Amino acid sequence: MSYLPDVDDHLELVNCVQGSADFNVTVKSCIGEESLKPRRVKTEWRHSKHCTVVSDFISEAMLCERKQILLDAGRNLMSHYGRLQNQKEPQVTWVPWVVIDGVREKGAERSLVSVLCNRYLKPAPSICAAYKTDTEDQL
Repeated sequence: MSYLPDVDDHLELVNCVQGSADFNVTVKSCIGEESLKPRRVKTEWRHSKHCTVVSDFISEAMLCERKQILLDAGRNLMSHYGRLQNQKEPQVTWVPWVVIDGVREKGAERSLVSVLCNRYLKPAPSICAAYKTDTEDQL
């Protein structure tokens, strides 16, 4: 995310990579996808000691002297947030694992909007009319 600070940019990359069995191969493929071109990067990255001057992330990032830097950064982020998650909710065994105000919401795994509308959004916005339930069992 530090190399793609715009949410739209890094969400496109995450969307491309998620669910892949081979992260290393997939991320390289996703970086080259047309839908992710051209994306500008922060000045700090363009002048990094690890890469040649890179002004366009997607088309020129592969010129890095150490291509592995992107993969390492991704692994480090995943490891960091995994440790944070384990400190908060160690029994997480799959995703989505929805926690709202410190409480796990199992129903939100099936219908986040329904749970938000029926339990948390007061007063509920008009869109919540489509998600009204008579009992919490339906959640």
